[in-house]
Amino acid sequence: MSPQAQPGTRKPLINSAGGVKINRLEVPEVIRHGNPVILDCDFTLDDNEQDLVVKWFFNKALVYQWIPSTKKRPQGLGILKDRLNLEYAASVDANSIHRALHILKAGPDLSGEYTCSVSTLQSEDIETKSMLVLGSFSFTTSKLWKQNTALQFIKYLFANQPDTLRIYKRPFSHPLFSILDTFVSL
Repeated sequence: MSPQAQPGTRKPLINSAGGVKINRLEVPEVIRHGNPVILDCDFTLDDNEQDLVVKWFFNKALVYQWIPSTKKRPQGLGILKDRLNLEYAASVDANSIHRALHILKAGPDLSGEYTCSVSTLQSEDIETKSMLVLGSFSFTTSKLWKQNTALQFIKYLFANQPDTLRIYKRPFSHPLFSILDTFVSL
């Protein structure tokens, strides 16, 4: 099943009266190149759920799959093949021990949308968040102003990436707390 949720959003449950539910998707917004990172998909599961499958997608491509009932190790696939600690335990619960991705060394090629899909025969929940992997920061700057009835805040990150300089613009609007992520390559 492929993910359909937008970054930072969740797709409605197939069965919203219980079933499987993602409680919290932890994906850092920005991390430094070369560092390890853990992306965690904390979920709850009703006792009557059968055939649990945990999948992670990177930019809509399947990169991780774990099927607890097979008693096999999780699989790292695609861009994350050989870049994960597949022994990482996010929990002691047998149904959620391998729910998280432990990326050993993040690179700029891992910047993008990460989607966690937790499904059973009875229900499914999906959530997506974005992560940006940056090299060294040249500098950051911020701007704060009032527009209409909202307080506006923008943070610019000037990042040195190999062969390019990118400016990452992060505007925030209050009280709506809407976040728009854009970046411009120079």
